[in-house]
Amino acid sequence: MPEEKTELEKRKIQRLSGEESNRISRECLRTALIHLLREKELQKISVTELVSRAGVSRATFYRNYATKEDLLAELSDSVTKEISGIIQAAIQGRGYNQYLAFFQKVCNNKRLAHNLNNCQDSPWLSAFHAISARAG
Repeated sequence: MPEEKTELEKRKIQRLSGEESNRISRECLRTALIHLLREKELQKISVTELVSRAGVSRATFYRNYATKEDLLAELSDSVTKEISGIIQAAIQGRGYNQYLAFFQKVCNNKRLAHNLNNCQDSPWLSAFHAISARAG
Protein backbone atom coordinates (compact mmCIF):
# COMPACT_ATOMS: atom_id res chain seq x y z
CA MET A 1 0.00 0.00 0.00
CA PRO A 2 1.52 3.39 -1.00
CA GLU A 3 2.35 5.81 1.78
CA GLU A 4 -0.23 8.57 2.08
CA LYS A 5 1.07 12.11 1.51
CA THR A 6 0.59 14.89 4.01
CA GLU A 7 -1.51 17.91 3.06
CA LEU A 8 1.66 19.99 2.66
CA GLU A 9 3.17 17.39 0.34
CA LYS A 10 -0.03 17.25 -1.73
CA ARG A 11 0.11 21.00 -2.19
CA LYS A 12 3.88 20.90 -2.74
CA ILE A 13 4.43 23.35 0.11
CA GLN A 14 7.79 23.25 1.78
CA ARG A 15 8.11 23.74 5.49
CA LEU A 16 10.36 26.46 6.76
CA SER A 17 13.17 25.57 9.09
CA GLY A 18 12.88 26.97 12.62
CA GLU A 19 15.73 29.35 11.83
CA GLU A 20 14.04 30.62 8.65
CA SER A 21 10.70 30.96 10.42
CA ASN A 22 12.33 33.02 13.22
CA ARG A 23 14.11 35.21 10.67
CA ILE A 24 10.81 35.98 8.90
CA SER A 25 9.03 36.61 12.22
CA ARG A 26 11.78 39.00 13.34
CA GLU A 27 11.58 40.83 10.01
CA CYS A 28 7.79 41.16 10.36
CA LEU A 29 8.20 42.51 13.90
CA ARG A 30 10.85 45.04 12.80
CA THR A 31 8.66 46.22 9.93
CA ALA A 32 5.62 46.50 12.21
CA LEU A 33 7.65 48.52 14.72
CA ILE A 34 8.80 50.93 12.01
CA HIS A 35 5.21 51.49 10.88
CA LEU A 36 3.94 51.94 14.43
CA LEU A 37 6.77 54.37 15.25
CA ARG A 38 5.52 56.54 12.40
CA GLU A 39 2.23 56.82 14.29
CA LYS A 40 3.33 57.09 17.95
CA GLU A 41 6.17 56.89 20.42
CA LEU A 42 7.59 53.55 21.56
CA GLN A 43 6.20 53.94 25.09
CA LYS A 44 2.68 54.13 23.66
CA ILE A 45 3.02 50.97 21.55
CA SER A 46 1.80 47.79 23.23
CA VAL A 47 3.19 44.33 22.53
CA THR A 48 -0.36 43.29 21.59
CA GLU A 49 -0.55 46.06 19.00
CA LEU A 50 2.92 45.20 17.71
CA VAL A 51 2.25 41.47 17.23
CA SER A 52 -1.14 42.20 15.67
CA ARG A 53 0.47 44.51 13.11
CA ALA A 54 3.26 41.98 12.46
CA GLY A 55 0.88 39.04 12.12
CA VAL A 56 2.69 36.91 14.69
CA SER A 57 1.78 35.60 18.13
CA ARG A 58 2.83 37.02 21.49
CA ALA A 59 4.73 33.76 22.05
CA THR A 60 6.71 34.44 18.88
CA PHE A 61 7.51 37.95 20.10
CA TYR A 62 8.74 36.71 23.49
CA ARG A 63 10.66 33.84 21.92
CA ASN A 64 12.71 36.45 20.06
CA TYR A 65 12.72 39.47 22.38
CA ALA A 66 12.36 40.14 26.09
CA THR A 67 11.03 43.69 25.59
CA LYS A 68 10.02 46.21 22.91
CA GLU A 69 13.29 47.96 23.68
CA ASP A 70 15.21 44.81 22.67
CA LEU A 71 13.41 44.85 19.33
CA LEU A 72 14.22 48.55 18.93
CA ALA A 73 17.88 47.84 19.78
CA GLU A 74 18.06 45.15 17.06
CA LEU A 75 16.40 47.52 14.61
CA SER A 76 18.85 50.21 15.68
CA ASP A 77 21.81 47.93 14.95
CA SER A 78 20.42 47.14 11.50
CA VAL A 79 19.80 50.81 10.68
CA THR A 80 23.22 51.73 12.06
CA LYS A 81 24.93 49.30 9.70
CA GLU A 82 22.95 50.55 6.72
CA ILE A 83 23.51 54.23 7.47
CA SER A 84 27.18 53.64 8.29
CA GLY A 85 27.61 52.09 4.86
CA ILE A 86 25.99 55.09 3.20
CA ILE A 87 28.15 57.56 5.14
CA GLN A 88 31.33 55.53 4.54
CA ALA A 89 30.62 55.54 0.80
CA ALA A 90 30.15 59.34 0.90
CA ILE A 91 33.38 59.79 2.88
CA GLN A 92 35.27 57.65 0.37
CA GLY A 93 34.43 60.11 -2.37
CA ARG A 94 31.20 58.76 -3.79
CA GLY A 95 29.78 62.18 -2.96
CA TYR A 96 26.49 63.93 -3.16
CA ASN A 97 24.24 60.96 -4.00
CA GLN A 98 25.41 59.06 -0.92
CA TYR A 99 24.75 61.99 1.39
CA LEU A 100 21.38 62.47 -0.27
CA ALA A 101 20.59 58.77 0.34
CA PHE A 102 21.50 59.20 4.02
CA PHE A 103 19.28 62.23 4.55
CA GLN A 104 16.41 60.65 2.60
CA LYS A 105 16.66 57.58 4.86
CA VAL A 106 16.51 59.77 7.98
CA CYS A 107 13.67 61.94 6.62
CA ASN A 108 11.63 58.91 5.61
CA ASN A 109 11.99 57.47 9.10
CA LYS A 110 11.79 60.55 11.33
CA ARG A 111 10.08 58.85 14.26
CA LEU A 112 12.46 55.87 14.05
CA ALA A 113 15.44 58.22 13.98
CA HIS A 114 13.98 60.15 16.92
CA ASN A 115 13.47 56.97 18.95
CA LEU A 116 16.91 55.62 18.08
CA ASN A 117 18.47 58.94 19.04
CA ASN A 118 16.64 58.98 22.38
CA CYS A 119 17.55 55.43 23.40
CA GLN A 120 19.88 55.19 26.35
CA ASP A 121 23.39 54.51 25.00
CA SER A 122 22.09 54.72 21.43
CA PRO A 123 24.40 52.67 19.17
CA TRP A 124 22.99 54.57 16.20
CA LEU A 125 24.03 57.92 17.63
CA SER A 126 27.41 56.59 18.76
CA ALA A 127 28.14 55.18 15.30
CA PHE A 128 27.08 58.41 13.63
CA HIS A 129 29.39 60.47 15.89
CA ALA A 130 32.29 58.06 15.34
CA ILE A 131 31.90 58.21 11.57
CA SER A 132 31.46 61.98 11.60
CA ALA A 133 34.61 62.40 13.70
CA ARG A 134 36.62 60.37 11.18
CA ALA A 135 35.26 62.50 8.31
CA GLY A 136 36.09 65.79 10.07
